[in-house]
Amino acid sequence: MRALLRSKIESITIQRLHSVTVSSAKAYDPATGLDSGITLSVTDGAVNASLLAAVARNDQVISATGLVAGTRYQLVSSDGRELTIISEAVTGTTVTLASKVPFAIAAGTVKSVNSTVTLTVPATFTGRLLEVEYTLSDATVEQESFLVASRRLVTPITTEDILTRYPRMRNRTQGELGFDRLIADAVLKARAMFWGAGALVLDDIRSPAMLRDYLIADVSLQLIAAGYDLSAGGDAYENKREFMALRDREQSLLLSSPNLWIDSDEDRIQTDGELRVLNAVQANWRNRE
Repeated sequence: MRALLRSKIESITIQRLHSVTVSSAKAYDPATGLDSGITLSVTDGAVNASLLAAVARNDQVISATGLVAGTRYQLVSSDGRELTIISEAVTGTTVTLASKVPFAIAAGTVKSVNSTVTLTVPATFTGRLLEVEYTLSDATVEQESFLVASRRLVTPITTEDILTRYPRMRNRTQGELGFDRLIADAVLKARAMFWGAGALVLDDIRSPAMLRDYLIADVSLQLIAAGYDLSAGGDAYENKREFMALRDREQSLLLSSPNLWIDSDEDRIQTDGELRVLNAVQANWRNRE
């Protein structure tokens, strides 16, 4: 689950098929089920670049014009095969990918699969949740919920923290393990979990360092699921059980510590009855015409 800051121009990146574009986007206030009145603009990625040279099997460098580093694309071979690629570095027309190409490509095209929606949540928007609907060019409608906060979470763990905890992972390449992506995924899941379990906005935690053990446990579970032996003990089941117990223990601690969280109107006054830590999932049901 992603977060949007109030009073700041925000860009939402949407993953789509290369054969469609995003026609329009609207933002709804889930508390009322009505249009929020926020203006959204859509920009579709326009890369449609032919490969400038053939690609051999296991190549990690391709040649094409107009690509941007750190962006996801679809590589479409002239024989109909397709491959999702991520550009790690771009120098002129030389593009280094995050992973190797598993098959040879004599000719093909690199196509955009990203669209960007830009919006600004006004300071007067008091809700903590915003729903954004995207209408695609094939008439498909997709929806995503965003938390609304007044500050951005400073993620309390980095790749170096993971490597310090598990030094035997240092002989792995960043592209193989993708620690940055694992950490980002852990934060996205944590936002959804704390909102669903306690109506708490993760970005509004007073002490981000308190999230360290929770996030490291989640990243560790992702590594174990990917087949990595973190302890060199060979007992993946026992490692998984221990990290699940650690994550659950940290989750319980964080949910039961109301002083860690900014209250619902963010005035930091803890005695006005606005901060609520819930022990059950809270759902808001509504109909929208």
